[in-house]
Amino acid sequence: MTRQRKTSEFLRTCIFEGLMLLLDQKKYEDITISELAEKAGVSRMTYYRTYENKEDVVIQFLRTRTDSLLRQFDEGNYNNRYEWYRDIFEEILEQKDVTYKILKTPQLCAVALEHFNNFAKVLLPRVYKIEGDSTVMHNRIIYQTGGFVFLMSHWVLDGCKQSPDEMARLLDSYIHNEKK
Repeated sequence: MTRQRKTSEFLRTCIFEGLMLLLDQKKYEDITISELAEKAGVSRMTYYRTYENKEDVVIQFLRTRTDSLLRQFDEGNYNNRYEWYRDIFEEILEQKDVTYKILKTPQLCAVALEHFNNFAKVLLPRVYKIEGDSTVMHNRIIYQTGGFVFLMSHWVLDGCKQSPDEMARLLDSYIHNEKK
């Protein structure tokens, strides 16, 4: 990894963490870019070289996480989908405080939902090995994305009482029963 890329990743991490800290102190809509840049220890110019707005900070965070999961799936690191589902829920559990803040902030929740929908449009055709842009496939993506997002959201908002293993089994059973 190049030095410039490491620096860029470090800046994105600082800005994201700054946003999460500010969300503990005030409402999202009351957070200014100046406050966020100051909390992150960067200039406003550096902030705007990296992001256009506050939502972009969360989109980049989500993209980094989902890109990693997609890469793992594409590399075939899984014997079955259940293992992959378990890794997804483990990732969510590791980030449960962040996920909770995103879910409790309407503007960020909407951004996350759009991101997951776009991610599903890339992922599900690979999972089901379906090509083309049919209405049936599009509707299946919407349906499964909604089901996963609401299942995950309920789990996080309820305090992650079940283990990632239990959640993966639950998701796998829903998807398996859906195919019958």
